[in-house]
Amino acid sequence: MYDTDKRDFVDLLQGTMETYHRPITPAALRIWWAALVSYDLAELQAAFHRHITDPDQGRFPPTPAAIVAQMVDATGVIGADEAWSLVIGAMDEAATVILTDLMLEALAVSQARTQWQYDKVGARMAFKSAYDRLIGIARIQGRKPIWQVSAGWDAERRADAVRLAMEGGRLTHDQARRYLAPPDSTAEGQAIAGLITGKVVELPDNATRERLAALRASLASKATGPNPVQVRKDQIALRKREALEFIESRQ
Repeated sequence: MYDTDKRDFVDLLQGTMETYHRPITPAALRIWWAALVSYDLAELQAAFHRHITDPDQGRFPPTPAAIVAQMVDATGVIGADEAWSLVIGAMDEAATVILTDLMLEALAVSQARTQWQYDKVGARMAFKSAYDRLIGIARIQGRKPIWQVSAGWDAERRADAVRLAMEGGRLTHDQARRYLAPPDSTAEGQAIAGLITGKVVELPDNATRERLAALRASLASKATGPNPVQVRKDQIALRKREALEFIESRQ
């Protein structure tokens, strides 16, 4: 909120507290303002409304903490159990998962990834404890979680995960673009890519089939040819032997 929102906030708070027959003092107003100033006024108005209409919580006068708890929808914070269900995927180093910065931070702080190898229940409890602490801080700060990519080594599964997250609105196009290969609009280009990925692609004509057959043979010959890394190692070993023989011949 801004200083210009103070009057509206005071009206909101006083009106709410009068509903519960609880007058509010200037000192209490200052505490409320300090606790909630980082939030947007419109989001606070919605949170106050959720509180007073909640069948359970609405029976009691709100506290700053109670209003922050009602800000879950506004901040987009996911609960610990749902967060853990997403984090489990990160235990597979091949898999790409889409997590929030809070989940990734809790995963690192709790060391749940390491603990998962020998104590899955303990890993879950450690993650949830760390995550609950972090979302508590985030709600007080009015910090909204940011979805990020935790990339695994399987490129094909990575592309699928990123594409689904983008379609679901969890990643922007700019965030996803770096993980998605640019599409090749030509049929020949798609067919060449198929030689590498193993995916079958319909070839357009005989001339293209012949060119790709030649390319396939070329790739096969290169694959079965000498390993350039090993050739280089052999050359270095040979030079070392020659140098030693020369030194011994001079002694």
